Order: sequence, then structure tokens, then C-alpha cells
Amino acid sequence: MQDADGSVGEYVYFGIKKGLKDCIDVNVYSKATIFVQFNADGVALTKSGEKGFWVISAKILYKPDIYKPFPVAIYCGNSKPLSVDDYLRELIHELNILQANGIVIENKLFNVRIHCFVCDMPARTFLKCTKGHGGFYACERCEIHGIKADNVTEYPLIYCAERTDQKF
Repeated sequence: MQDADGSVGEYVYFGIKKGLKDCIDVNVYSKATIFVQFNADGVALTKSGEKGFWVISAKILYKPDIYKPFPVAIYCGNSKPLSVDDYLRELIHELNILQANGIVIENKLFNVRIHCFVCDMPARTFLKCTKGHGGFYACERCEIHGIKADNVTEYPLIYCAERTDQKF
């Protein structure tokens, strides 16, 4: 997979299904639907090195909180992946199948649903292909255009036209 800096990195997809099967004990998990939280984040391997990871992890949402996060995919390269489409392709494909068909664990069928994605700002802007909070068109929900004042981006209006899917 290509890095954003033009070099080539390595990508490994472990899968959601495998992680769920490794975690779920049907004698403990009492619900019919498995709600999954996802996280994507960049992690530097060393303070001075170029290499880093972009990890997609998942965690089963359950009360009591007994489940630990598990890796879904790991990208290793000199920077983040160049294409968010390539980075998320297998995740989205598997999620679509799991949400449509569910998952059978120890002869018990469970529905699978996305609860949320928990990401910091750099990961969020990468996954959603948006600008960070300092960009001129940084708001995901409205069409406000920021202005530079004293080297800071300001948004002069509180109420603006909502952003449509086409304009996003």
C-alpha cells in the first residue's frame, strides 16, 4: 500500500470476524446483537524514526465492560496511507457482510452493528477526507468559510446553511 509520502508501506488485515470469535463467550454474552466500537489512530514506533503504524482496532460494547480491544488491521509505513479507500476497503467489505448476515459463534447467531468510531482529530480528518479544525471549510455540518485573523482561523457566523451530501 502506498504511503502519503510516496513510499510503500505494509498492510495486514486480521478481520473483525476473527476478533469477535476470539472474544465472545456465548455463555457470558447474553444479547442478540453485538455492538462494536472502532478506533483508527497513528502511532509512532520511535520518537526519532520515520516508521509508524496506523491501526484499526475494535472493541465490543458490553456492560459490564469485560472486553478488551482487538486489532482489525495494521498499516506500517513512513507516513499514513495515501488512500483512505485502500486503507478501509477490507473493513467496509467485512462490515457490510456482518451487518447483513450476522455472525455465528458456537452455533449461536448474533447481529453485528457499528456503535461508533472513536478517533482523534488527525485520524478523523483522514478517515472522513475533511480538513482539520483550522481549515477554511473545517465544519462538517455547515458551509461556513473561515477567515484568517492574527494567524488564526476564525468562523464569523454561528448559523450557516447546512452542508448537503453533494456539497460535502
